[in-house]
Amino acid sequence: MKSCSSALCVLILLITTFTPGGTRGVITEPETLFTVGTSEGVVTTRNPQETINDDLSEGSELCSSSVKVRVKETATLPCSERCPGVVRWTMSRNPTEVLAECDQTSCRSVKEGYQMIHDQYLKGDLSLTITDADLSKRGWYTCKCDDRAIRDVDLQVGDGAALPEWITVLAVIGVVVVGLVVLVQAWAKIRCL
Repeated sequence: MKSCSSALCVLILLITTFTPGGTRGVITEPETLFTVGTSEGVVTTRNPQETINDDLSEGSELCSSSVKVRVKETATLPCSERCPGVVRWTMSRNPTEVLAECDQTSCRSVKEGYQMIHDQYLKGDLSLTITDADLSKRGWYTCKCDDRAIRDVDLQVGDGAALPEWITVLAVIGVVVVGLVVLVQAWAKIRCL
């Protein structure tokens, strides 16, 4: 009787630990997904440059998106629009502090760990690259063209480590084996009655 209830407890523990419902709060896929707000609706994509259209014109609505990365990964915050003047990236919690900026002649990183690329700026790609993301860098960022906000991006930095795929496979096999042991023990017990 004790071994059966112990096996059942192990089965329940393994199921809640290694099934998708049991991994809440842990980022499990090493990919960056973007939720891009466009004039045609909201789209989730792996490549925001394919999704973001150059249809942002003067007076158009401010678009927003979300980027998810793990600690110590590089994050690229998308922003796409031709800007004849100065582009500046700021954080919403400190909107007067410029992180990086570009104009027609050059780009500069105002704060370490943030950069823009001038060749991309000239092509209308105003994305901000954040190297070595950490929890202090999560939050809302704003891309501005000549002090006019054109995109808000929410950077989400996960602090949980993802389980390697082989551990997940091994856990599933373990759950199946424990489940079979429980079933065999229950069948043997019923047969003996």
